[in-house]
Amino acid sequence: ADGEAQCFAVRRGELEGRLNAEFYRAEYRLLLKRIRSRYPSIGPLSKAAEIVCGPFGSAITLDDYVTQGVPLLRISNIARDGSLDLEDVVFLSDEKASVLAGTQVRKGDLAISQRGTIGMPAVISDAFPVFNISANLIAIRQLEGFKPEYVQLILASDMGARQISRLQSGQVHPKITTDDIAGLL
Repeated sequence: ADGEAQCFAVRRGELEGRLNAEFYRAEYRLLLKRIRSRYPSIGPLSKAAEIVCGPFGSAITLDDYVTQGVPLLRISNIARDGSLDLEDVVFLSDEKASVLAGTQVRKGDLAISQRGTIGMPAVISDAFPVFNISANLIAIRQLEGFKPEYVQLILASDMGARQISRLQSGQVHPKITTDDIAGLL
């Protein structure tokens, strides 16, 4: 055990730009070492998908909600089982949704919570042609060959949750960023 603890001492050249002791916990570093040694061809999520954050917090206000239009996905619309719960979905006008087109997702993309209950992934359904995401979500947009259900299972697994836990920052209001999601294996 002593040899293993020494093996995981963090050396200056191993710092990854974070000065967070939790980030360098031995269990996280061992997990990533195992993944990389067993599956050397697996790269970061950014190689398979485009990662986009929701709009800045003040870009959408309660005054922007309308009775019909483009649905706005919020954390409350992601169920624990990874499905979309659209019972209380709110809508943006077509004009507002168009202004925020960079935050739109379609069938087969994923949305993952970046604040609150961190790391809850959901595959976007075909219930609507397009959705906008709120400021508390990150979009993982599919590219050719991308299997959203597979990625959702990985992110929701213990292995994915541990990687996400390692990356979260903030003490009072923990969060993850698009860069954090882009770097996941």
